[in-house]
Amino acid sequence: MRMNILAAALALLTAAAQAQTGMGGYASMAIEKAGQITGGFDGTIQEMSGGVSIVLKSDDPEKSDLPIQAGSITFDWPQGQAQPSRIVLSGNVRIKHPDADVSADRADWNFDTGELVFTGNPVMTSARVQGMKGEKMTLDMEKGTFSVTGVSVPMLDLNGAGGAGGADMLRPDAIADMAGLVNALKAAWSAEAASPGKHILSLIESGNRQQLLNSPTNLVVENSKLLLKQLNALLPREDFYNAGAWAGVALGDEAQALAAKETLEEKERTHLNRLAFNAAFAAYMGGGA
Repeated sequence: MRMNILAAALALLTAAAQAQTGMGGYASMAIEKAGQITGGFDGTIQEMSGGVSIVLKSDDPEKSDLPIQAGSITFDWPQGQAQPSRIVLSGNVRIKHPDADVSADRADWNFDTGELVFTGNPVMTSARVQGMKGEKMTLDMEKGTFSVTGVSVPMLDLNGAGGAGGADMLRPDAIADMAGLVNALKAAWSAEAASPGKHILSLIESGNRQQLLNSPTNLVVENSKLLLKQLNALLPREDFYNAGAWAGVALGDEAQALAAKETLEEKERTHLNRLAFNAAFAAYMGGGA
């Protein structure tokens, strides 16, 4: 009888996982290990303890599994609801997200908001962020973004594409106010209106773009050479300059003449893109512009 109750509880919890919208696209769950499970006769599980290892799975075959480990996991079941609204993980928490590995003493996952909050010495490591530490880390499982307070990062890599040389490439002395430029790019992305900044960020690989948007501005400035390499990799592209995105920007005569041409050689296209960048962000450009 006890095994039947446990089986029913596990089945109900899996169904609850499938019903959630705040689980970042994960539809079901496998329980690999749990020293003890406590629950009610109504099929709800209140706690897993004694060392817990579960894996969240998606119906999308291209979406990686999400392994989760913790000393214990407790569930919050609102009265009258068939699924938990929140889980709390405590003790040696580790979540191996496809884009980052996060460990902490505690994690609180609110399914209603999709936010997964880590506290107690949280540490994040990914392909581009090595050993990021903070007082509090928040992952938005729906949007695929994160934020950190009290942050320190031994190594932050914003370079995802390299960048060629040439007279039109952006160099450190080209930007007089790097912090202003970074903040302008972040603001452009958040705004609804089309703009050069929003268009440029849309061309950056999504993982690199999220690193830029979610990293504190001072850290991006400290790694400005990496950001410039990323921007330089975009300058030769045919889709860098977009007349609609630059509609509110006054281009100089040279840029207008190049934009009016039906075909451009690569050198001309790169030069047009650099002139367009200078015009869009003139307030932040320096003597090397």
